[in-house]
Amino acid sequence: MVFEDLGSGKRLHTRSSPIFMPWNPRRGEVLTMRGNVGDSPKLKPPYANSWRRGWFMNLFDTRPKEDRKLLFGRERELDEIERMLDSGFWPVLIGPPRVGKTSLMKVITKERKGIYIDASTCATATDLGFRLVDELQGGRVKAHIQLDFKMVRIELKTQPVNTLEKIIKSLGDVLIAVDEAQSLNDTRIPALLSVIYNESRVKMMFSGSMLRLIKLITKSPQTLGRPIQMIEVKPFSEEVSRAFLEEGLRRCGVSAEPLELAEAVRVFGGIPGWLSYYGAKRCARFSHADALKEVSATAKRVVEEEVKRLGPLEEAIVKALAMLGVGGEWKHIMALVGSFYGKQPDRKSLSRSLKSLVDMRIVEKTGERYTLIDPMYRIINNF
Repeated sequence: MVFEDLGSGKRLHTRSSPIFMPWNPRRGEVLTMRGNVGDSPKLKPPYANSWRRGWFMNLFDTRPKEDRKLLFGRERELDEIERMLDSGFWPVLIGPPRVGKTSLMKVITKERKGIYIDASTCATATDLGFRLVDELQGGRVKAHIQLDFKMVRIELKTQPVNTLEKIIKSLGDVLIAVDEAQSLNDTRIPALLSVIYNESRVKMMFSGSMLRLIKLITKSPQTLGRPIQMIEVKPFSEEVSRAFLEEGLRRCGVSAEPLELAEAVRVFGGIPGWLSYYGAKRCARFSHADALKEVSATAKRVVEEEVKRLGPLEEAIVKALAMLGVGGEWKHIMALVGSFYGKQPDRKSLSRSLKSLVDMRIVEKTGERYTLIDPMYRIINNF
């Protein structure tokens, strides 16, 4: 692989790079690359800095993407979100973990110079207000009126909803993206959103793996009739999963056998998070077998923690579906779930828990058959 100085075009060195693209230690000299990853254009800001950091063109960066060029296979979702925002709708992205909801939100928010809020640790309107103030103090968006942030923080503790209203009304035409919105559990949120919609120019966007907040937003009296549009973010298809791995490996100069890619797609399904982690390992020159082993071990720990947060019956259902492998109908789950739950649940409880798992996007219902969306949940019985 040949690297050249942007200014002089002089060949600097030739070597193979696992993931990180090299940079010239002399400040300001960006390198361009030619070789077995294909011709690359000469880079100009803002991409030059990304190149120096070593992640330019890397599809397998396991952190959420913020650049549209690095977000693979989500053109339809991006277009739909933009159409909704431009038409005055508030998009709500729903889908299982690790399918790229955060990346979609960050790309849209960055392009529209909006405010991104990670609400995974926010339970109340007060928490949300503090997070919004943090972003405003960071200078990402300027309010139309002067805000005394010290005083605002004090007011948020005593009058969170009124203070949030005041802050948001001062922002003008701006997008606020609230990620992991399912963590919010404050009954005052719907009324706040109604005020935001009626009395400000702010646009809102939400994402979540569960539908608790989504139902609160769309079915409460304060928000009935509001232009809230759900957008389902699904796992990649088998074809897109394979194309994602092929393109990412090509970019980092790694070849893989077709059978290896087919196995990776089968094991990790269309979950971009697991596919990215596998691809990153391959780009780091792990063998196919070692990459599968490493990613599966990590997935096992992650999924185990997620299952621990479920209720006892929901956990038993997940284990029953894992034992069924390819899923099963209600009667098949009922026949197995008792051995994991400790007793046979009644029909109503089983149906309610199954619906909850579908709402959380852990389980998918197709016709009469229930299946686990993330194939890594199928290893749950190995814990």
